[in-house]
Amino acid sequence: MSIGPETTPEKLPGKDLPRYAAVRAMLQEKIISGEYALGQQIPTELALCKHYNLSRKTVHRAINELVADGFLFRRRGSGTFVKFKRSTEQKNLIGVLTSLNTIGYGAYDQIIESIQTEAKKQGYEILLYNNRQDSKTAYEQAAQLNKQKAIGSLFFPIQHTPNPNNLQIIQMLRNTGQHVVVLDMLLDDCDDPDVSFVTAQNDEGVYQLTKHLIEKGYKRIAFLTGDSTVYTINQREQGFRRGMSEAGLPIPNEYFLMTAPREVSSQGIQEIQVLLAMRQPPEVIICLHDMIALNILNYCQENNIDVPNTIAIAGFDDLEPAAKSTPSLTTVHQPLNEIGRTAFNLLIDKLNITGDDQRHIELPCDLIVRDSC
Repeated sequence: MSIGPETTPEKLPGKDLPRYAAVRAMLQEKIISGEYALGQQIPTELALCKHYNLSRKTVHRAINELVADGFLFRRRGSGTFVKFKRSTEQKNLIGVLTSLNTIGYGAYDQIIESIQTEAKKQGYEILLYNNRQDSKTAYEQAAQLNKQKAIGSLFFPIQHTPNPNNLQIIQMLRNTGQHVVVLDMLLDDCDDPDVSFVTAQNDEGVYQLTKHLIEKGYKRIAFLTGDSTVYTINQREQGFRRGMSEAGLPIPNEYFLMTAPREVSSQGIQEIQVLLAMRQPPEVIICLHDMIALNILNYCQENNIDVPNTIAIAGFDDLEPAAKSTPSLTTVHQPLNEIGRTAFNLLIDKLNITGDDQRHIELPCDLIVRDSC
């Protein structure tokens, strides 16, 4: 917001607060939201007085308190500037902004656990927030991390792309001097050299799985997918299409199904019923992730459907239940623990200025062949 000598006086937010406290709260909000960025000069005391029709004493007291709290500093003869003075304890605060929207133990849960384990080992405290794919909540949580003066953040973006909210949240964090590492998504339109990315080779993982199934003699292969505007889903779809295209195999529209948006615990049930009811059902189903595949395996077991002889099932992630299911699940091992450790250590290296200029680390996935195919 531009404040100059010709600005019409404006009502100060926070009418129930003492006037100096309302000024303080307003300025702090602009700082932690990133509107006033680290090192930026804020409006002069005189400009603030005129803009909000306040006394010089009121504005001076509010700014003094923010200086004392380490959010501002005065430079003699130049003005007042944004500062994020962090205590020793605050220099050990790492934010984790996630977008979990599932019930049950999934891939994100495992990544977060590995981050927490690594942080504890190295003496850092994790501030964990979950926005459940809600942009407004994500902004509020990023502001809260800024208010607590976290030194850096690990960010699981809101998954639908392109999503300008992701870039704005990253900018909020960066404007307070935080380093940021993004997990599970590559944001091509983020050009900040101090933002790094850690992902898995989703495309290659599904490609290798598809290629293996084709080599085993499967020709009618279905793919249960999700919203392809989500980065990881789009990557896995590309791997499947690449494998089928190289083998010269068609992908009938009815074999490429989007799972209905419902709780993860029931995803895949309606779709397996549809696929099995077809005049020519697929021979094998590749599921977007293990939780869908495990639901289908349970359904088949409860309904005496022979897996893999009637229909074969494959997943992605290699969650712990995949090896214990009946039959055990063929899947792609996503290095979830390594993703968490790598992202955390990349952030710490950046904070300690010991890291290189790596912008994108893409970790390989491994094919795990079990009894379901």
